[in-house]
Amino acid sequence: MRSFFSPGELVRVRRSTSSIYEVVRILPIVDHGDALYVISNKQGAEMILKQHQLMRA
Repeated sequence: MRSFFSPGELVRVRRSTSSIYEVVRILPIVDHGDALYVISNKQGAEMILKQHQLMRA
């Protein structure tokens, strides 16, 4: 599976659609072809999520 989001793109976490995050970087694809993304909020806190856990903002 290809990366669906690009660095700099704004996304939301599917389980919590209220906050907007920015894609910081794309990590290597993991099991079952799901891409991993490092995302950051306005305060600079980062987290790593799989592609299926994100949606465009």
